[in-house]
Amino acid sequence: MLRIIAGKYRSRVLNVPDNKITRPTMDKIREAVFSSLNDRINNSTFLDLFAGSGAIGFEALSRGAKKIYFNECTNKTFDVLKSNMKLFSEDNEKCVLMKMDYATCLKNLQFNKIKFDIVYLDPPYVMKIHTKIVSELYEMELLNPNAIVICETLDELTEVEHFTYKKYKYGKKFIYKYYLE
Repeated sequence: MLRIIAGKYRSRVLNVPDNKITRPTMDKIREAVFSSLNDRINNSTFLDLFAGSGAIGFEALSRGAKKIYFNECTNKTFDVLKSNMKLFSEDNEKCVLMKMDYATCLKNLQFNKIKFDIVYLDPPYVMKIHTKIVSELYEMELLNPNAIVICETLDELTEVEHFTYKKYKYGKKFIYKYYLE
């Protein structure tokens, strides 16, 4: 069972895709990440680039983000994301659903001059593109000053120009927080 941990929608249960590709972020990791962000979530513009069920983005919504962009490219998973969106109908105007590959999504956001305070990256582990995307977010001018890019991965990541970072380990998973300098 996947649920919202805190905030306005605390304990709301989410649907989970029934496939081997999507793996929801564990509650303890979501709790740690969002607790460490504290007041930065409130009134933020948030991108969940590989949204899956949307648990990360909906957690941000529950904790006061002003606008959340969800992107998911797989059909079945996108359908689950849309069904979860219905659970938050009173705040649907704060949510934007997109269904495209991540590169097209970033180009679309750049074209529309949308900038983010917080970006969450949790692509399929086989992709190994975290630091590439962090760099692209900077180069495409998709980040507001003092933005944070959070990466969930099984791998050790490296430095990215224009960012400082902190690394946290939860079992086999790493969480990297890249802070725009």
